Amino acid sequence: MPDYRVDLVLVSDKNVLARHLQTYLAEHAVFSGRTPRDGVYEYPWFDDYWRNPDSRWPFWMRREEEFVALAFVHLDDSDGRYELAEFFVAERFRRQGLGDRFARDVIQRFHGDWKLHQVAENIRAVAFWRHVLGDLADYVEGPLQRGDGVERVEQRFVIP
Repeated sequence: MPDYRVDLVLVSDKNVLARHLQTYLAEHAVFSGRTPRDGVYEYPWFDDYWRNPDSRWPFWMRREEEFVALAFVHLDDSDGRYELAEFFVAERFRRQGLGDRFARDVIQRFHGDWKLHQVAENIRAVAFWRHVLGDLADYVEGPLQRGDGVERVEQRFVIP
């Protein structure tokens, strides 16, 4: 099996990650209803992941230099929980167990209270996270409303 690595994304690689984030946001727009502005999906927190390295962490998985996946983790000021804000596996690497491996690697780096959510309509994402968390931690699941009309499913759990 080729060597896959999970690393924090360095500031020097921000532009590379930004391109992959656009692919994710475009794919996710089917569920979120976001539309691009001048061909670009806005993500206002992107630069914060390098400005606030004590509370935001951008990760990616690569095989040699080839992009496989991304994950954005941040510490939520409102409740002190770690939150997996974004998670994406490039299409050609899906259904190979790499997303599961990547998710576990990222989550297990941070011990404490966690939360993550998916758009309820994205049944594949909901099923994926139930699978990952089912083997990783006991979790509580419920609906999440953010006032934007998009129904979400949220999981809360603890990594000891």
